[in-house]
Amino acid sequence: MHRNRSLLWGATGLCLLAWLGEAEIARVLNRRERSPVSDAPGPTLRVLGDRLARIRERGYAITFGEQTIGAVGIAAPVFGADRRIVADLCMTVPKERFSRSDEARFAELLMSRAGQLSRMLGFQPPPQRRTSAI
Repeated sequence: MHRNRSLLWGATGLCLLAWLGEAEIARVLNRRERSPVSDAPGPTLRVLGDRLARIRERGYAITFGEQTIGAVGIAAPVFGADRRIVADLCMTVPKERFSRSDEARFAELLMSRAGQLSRMLGFQPPPQRRTSAI
């Protein structure tokens, strides 16, 4: 607690990073921050880009022991009125109490609550594009 953490490691950081722009992602990568758990070097731009794309596609981040040994983190984005990410909502579960069957239920709960927070902050999703039926 009360210390800065890298955005490259763990569900909360990766969730924030997934919705930042390319320049911000490059700045984070250029810090060359190592894993707080294993001291492994950070990912390449390609590996990180693929990981962030999967997070955006899924709508949440999930990690296993990246910030804290033995912990599973799941985080969903919170957006402000300007449609930019302002925070994320995360839950951390001890690995021994987590089952893959829990993932969908926990993720849905977090995304629902993060969506409520976003709307409270004035977030309005972009209008759906209509396709014409011929």
